[in-house]
Amino acid sequence: MSDPASKALSGLAPETLALALSRLKGLESDILAPEKIEAFDREGLFPEDLIRALAAPPVALPLLFLPEDFGGLGGGVRDLCALGREMGGICLGVASAFFSLMLGLSPVLAFGTPGQRARFLPPVAEGRALWAFAATEPGAGSNPAAIQTLAEEVPGGFRLSGRKRFISTGASADFVSVLANGPGGPAFFVVEKGAQGFSAGPPDDKHGLRACQTAPLFFDGVFVPTENLVGGEPGKGLVQGLALFSRARLAVAAMALGAAEKALSLAIARAGDASRPGGPLSEKQGFTHTLVLPHLAALAAAGAFIDQTALKFDAAGPEPPELAAETAVAKLLAADAAHRAVSDALFALGGEGYARRGGVEKIKRDVAAASIYEGTSEIQKAIAGTLRWKAAVRSRGRFHREIADELDMLALGSPDVGALMLALAASAAGACFTLAHRERLVRSQAVLFTLAEMTAHAEAGAALAHAAADSRVENRPEAGRLEVLSRVFARRSASVAARGAARVALGSGRPDPETARDFLKSIHFSELCEAESGCFTDLDILARLVFAKEEA
Repeated sequence: MSDPASKALSGLAPETLALALSRLKGLESDILAPEKIEAFDREGLFPEDLIRALAAPPVALPLLFLPEDFGGLGGGVRDLCALGREMGGICLGVASAFFSLMLGLSPVLAFGTPGQRARFLPPVAEGRALWAFAATEPGAGSNPAAIQTLAEEVPGGFRLSGRKRFISTGASADFVSVLANGPGGPAFFVVEKGAQGFSAGPPDDKHGLRACQTAPLFFDGVFVPTENLVGGEPGKGLVQGLALFSRARLAVAAMALGAAEKALSLAIARAGDASRPGGPLSEKQGFTHTLVLPHLAALAAAGAFIDQTALKFDAAGPEPPELAAETAVAKLLAADAAHRAVSDALFALGGEGYARRGGVEKIKRDVAAASIYEGTSEIQKAIAGTLRWKAAVRSRGRFHREIADELDMLALGSPDVGALMLALAASAAGACFTLAHRERLVRSQAVLFTLAEMTAHAEAGAALAHAAADSRVENRPEAGRLEVLSRVFARRSASVAARGAARVALGSGRPDPETARDFLKSIHFSELCEAESGCFTDLDILARLVFAKEEA
């Protein structure tokens, strides 16, 4: 496998990113103060002025990601994810509203003609324009291949007719990137605020993300001049959309991660309260080993995989890489891990967690959306399962064997990161893909989803194991903690592999029972189950590091 780190990378200098994150953190005492965030949620208010303030000088967050020839700093996907993670920890609703600006601008930023970039980027650089991204439709969801909005070619341009749904900031944006079926296939068109025939319905009254306005948009014969066809060529929107959706999924994953980390930090902060009846929660394994520590490991694995995937984007150069499977895995894992972590953080805080004033209740409502927007978790399983099945078949099983081989090699120099357990999990996933293909089991969505979960946990576990090993080599302060987190998640990956292999081999009645038993033996099923050996010891070590702040 090629090493992205060996290639030239796009993105901000580390000190520039650190400064940007520090400035964003500093806004929590000003325009992002907790009482303001609470009011947005309580009253269901879209803080348009706040979003415009984040986009305009002196904050000017979009400048981090605009090209240098337009006054920007040329930030990459890793930087976008880092910012999303930080903003998600402040308010997932505000983060979603801001990132809708960047997503709306992304078709022009990535595929616009020089003239379109010269026309549309300066207002963003100057903080004078909000953008929205309009692809989702009532009957098509987030599938760009199923859209019904039409762009009829007319003299001088096109007329758009159709309806979009759940469009973040669409009712307030100055420009909207609209995906519509035109001559030659789907394409993106820029619709400007105030265009005749363009209107927005009432904002949605949502369960969460109440600081991020979403609304239906209506296009009743809206005239769009030819120069507003993104890229200047019709029929390119499907390929463009798929590339943009991959980046969007990664950003959503990072934002969900930040929100979940915030919720767990609130629970951990209360764990040392010695005045509680029965003593501090940090001394109760029902709290530490059940409600907190397993989630720290799952979030660490999701974070490592997000970082690894973002690195691949930034190493790819001008051509967008094909990373649909990776971004589906990242969003699936991060959304699932965040949902579980925040739910248990709420339980860990008891009545305070359930009360709105505690903060976690809001995060729980907000983070539920991460499993829905930019493609539900079920859609991500279908994408990851299908693409990894194809990769396994094309490579004749080498795809997962290479992951396992790298982990076996990693274990030689870094025996404390759980690499051997992960190698077993990766090998088992690959063998199950091969079995499912041979027995035609992938026709079953339940089998495909099981395979997706197996490969997702193995791949994310591998990313965390490599990150932990690198941290030890570089003698970073967090090395010991990362090693323990990696071992904890490696055991979870092995358990997912064992359960998944049993379901794939036995759940459909194919192959026959004797063949199924031989298959499970061939993938070292008993060793996968034995990966739980020492799990409580590692959780004890992690508890001391997290709650007593021991040195690793």
